[in-house]
Amino acid sequence: MSSGEVVDLGKTQRSRRQVPLSARALDALDLLPARLDTPLLFPADRGGNINLDNFRRREWHPAIEASGIPTPARIYDLRSTFASDALAAGVGIHALARVMGTSTTMIERHYGTLARRRDGVIAGRLDALDAERDRAAQGDVADV
Repeated sequence: MSSGEVVDLGKTQRSRRQVPLSARALDALDLLPARLDTPLLFPADRGGNINLDNFRRREWHPAIEASGIPTPARIYDLRSTFASDALAAGVGIHALARVMGTSTTMIERHYGTLARRRDGVIAGRLDALDAERDRAAQGDVADV
């Protein structure tokens, strides 16, 4: 959907992509009741496309208010939450850019601080690799 219209294959070639889902997300999708009247995963009550304005008013704003999340909280903010969580989990900026359909430049521009926090993670992983290689080398010497 783009501006209320169904767009075949997305707005651009880059907007058609697969997004990996966590086990928690897959479990939540499994809990959705099956609908035979529509092929949509999240249809409107009558089976058609959700009207985003109605969704914001009826569902989004009450959920934000009940959660205590500071407002204004936009649906688009979920994209930032995904990017921040992915970087915190150690996802590289190239993989993140591919999944999000954007460039590494944009990831760096918007989430650079979070990406740079991973420098310690990188050093730690390199240290772990060195230690593993040292152990393997000592094992090889002991086996000889």
